[in-house]
Amino acid sequence: MNKKLMFKGYLKLLVLSVLEKGPQHAYGIIKELEKSSGFKPSPGALYPILKKLLKEGLIEIEHREGEPSSTRIYKLTNKGREFLELRKPELDEALRVARSWKKFQEIKGYRLFHVVDELLDSIETLDEEKLSELKKLIAEFEINVLRIIEG
Repeated sequence: MNKKLMFKGYLKLLVLSVLEKGPQHAYGIIKELEKSSGFKPSPGALYPILKKLLKEGLIEIEHREGEPSSTRIYKLTNKGREFLELRKPELDEALRVARSWKKFQEIKGYRLFHVVDELLDSIETLDEEKLSELKKLIAEFEINVLRIIEG
């Protein structure tokens, strides 16, 4: 599963969840998401969400004394808190997926995606013997993973 697609549906909730802990600038939101989930959204993914959240009144920009006027600190509004409360089960699921993804990354699970990409790129050039060997390896891998999971 592509991690960008996995988090795309949850990113709005995860951003609001970060802001529920306190006001943040965009870079702080990105760093907190990376710390909590291992997923680091690009500014190109984050800014449209922030713009939409502002438009919906779920967040607002907080101006602080001594900060340049170009510094945008995003803050959760009461409407944003209500939005999160109404979507608590969905938020809980988003946070569960984020924690799972972080653990998956910690065990270097993302390397599986790289191997699958390599396999897809070269599968048409493999002969029947290599395909048969891969089929056996995949079956063994599946059995071993399920054995570990199921204890």
